[in-house]
Amino acid sequence: MCYFITATLPKATDLDALRPIIDAHKLKFKPIKNAFIEAQLPEELMYLQATKHYCDCETVGGCFRRLDQAKSEASFDTKKLKQKGWSDAKIARWIEEKNRTIEKQEAKEHDATAPAEWISFFQDLANTGLVNSIGLLIHFYTVGLMDEPFTIKGTAKINLQNLTPQLFRSNER
Repeated sequence: MCYFITATLPKATDLDALRPIIDAHKLKFKPIKNAFIEAQLPEELMYLQATKHYCDCETVGGCFRRLDQAKSEASFDTKKLKQKGWSDAKIARWIEEKNRTIEKQEAKEHDATAPAEWISFFQDLANTGLVNSIGLLIHFYTVGLMDEPFTIKGTAKINLQNLTPQLFRSNER
């Protein structure tokens, strides 16, 4: 189906007070229900749809996950190439070229400032003094946003000062 970016905030968070910031960053932050996810979250957190998009495949989160997926698909193709008689060196060159092509295509298709925009949003939230934590979850939903059964593999606490655009690419979500 599609990638979606969802979020968590403390249940005590006043979304109406944050709405001007959320709207200024063109985000949604609307509560949603997914029993599978909510059962895994601490009781004090609410679960939210983060963006206004129909899906997030073409956003920073989705595009980076697609890039990772495309790279892993290339590894499956290597078996077929070996069966065709390609040498390991030729396959390695093909994978390297394919990855460069994918990265160039993604760079053209997606705004490089998108991670910086998320960081700006997080900073604006922190500056209000109304939010002390926020969670983001990027997942490829196959069933639907409200009834997708999957397990959250883990969480990482990242200090706002240590938040970089590279983290949007490197962390498994």
